[in-house]
Amino acid sequence: MIEKQKEKIEKILKESPDIISAIFTMIRTGRDHMESMNPLISSDLKKYHNGVLQRLKETCGHPDFESAGRIFKAGIEQGVFRSDLDVEILSRTFSSMGTVMDDANLFPPDNFMHRDLVRNIVVNYLRGISTPEGIKIIDSLESDI
Repeated sequence: MIEKQKEKIEKILKESPDIISAIFTMIRTGRDHMESMNPLISSDLKKYHNGVLQRLKETCGHPDFESAGRIFKAGIEQGVFRSDLDVEILSRTFSSMGTVMDDANLFPPDNFMHRDLVRNIVVNYLRGISTPEGIKIIDSLESDI
């Protein structure tokens, strides 16, 4: 599954006109995937099968950090993300947002729609690290979430 996810990310990155469009495509893809799953799967896996999740992290490394780092570097090169930012910090922060948004104790699925979490957390994060050109792209894509 992780390998398929990496392949899908690579395809999106190659086919997108810019890195922000790629991020929004990944957000939509993730949203569609999440809508097809029971919202409690993630918390149940953490609660009842945490050892399996830990082994996955150990054997697969942190593909989210690696992918996010490449994405932020590309965004800086494209001029849509600010150049004064630390890519490693951005990568770790961005990757941890998924964990935060999936925390059913912090954001109970009955009270918070995933779309609203993405808009209020991820989109605002992207705005904060974007150049004026990047913000224009975000503004044109935000309604698609």
